[in-house]
Amino acid sequence: MQKVFGPYTTDTGRKYLIISNGTRSSRKNKSLARYLIEQNLGRELSRYEVVDHIDGDCTNDSLDNLRVMSL
Repeated sequence: MQKVFGPYTTDTGRKYLIISNGTRSSRKNKSLARYLIEQNLGRELSRYEVVDHIDGDCTNDSLDNLRVMSL
């Protein structure tokens, strides 16, 4: 079972989560924006997909402000 901790805010204002699958070695950091988009789409994004904040404000993680873009 996946556990999600956070969000934690960095000095730049971006929010991150810590996601764990039950073991300490399985922990990984993920941006809140990326996590929200993945949950909304029902799939993980590929490493060639990024989340863009439409208004340019990286602290505005509202779903209507986020879109997936390809690298």
